[in-house]
Amino acid sequence: MSPAGAASPSSAVEPGAVPSGRRPLPEIVRTILTEPEKLAGRTIAIPLFTESGDRGFVRELAEAVMCGAKKLCSVLFLDAPSEVALALDALEDPARN
Repeated sequence: MSPAGAASPSSAVEPGAVPSGRRPLPEIVRTILTEPEKLAGRTIAIPLFTESGDRGFVRELAEAVMCGAKKLCSVLFLDAPSEVALALDALEDPARN
């Protein structure tokens, strides 16, 4: 008998395997979780589908989850698709970088 709370070998899930009844994670999510160094210098866009009553908290949560203690990582919230397009253009503009 295994100790309380310990996973039995039959319940272990192989890395990259999809647990029963669940959909696989998108590739970008797997990369963020397992190899975030591959994303260095890249901008990752993640749509926010609902409005929050406390945008400051959402920003803090997003930075904590996405960046942790990394100083070169930041989170930018934009309100309209046109703002997203302008921000991406500015990031890709060699005159501004």
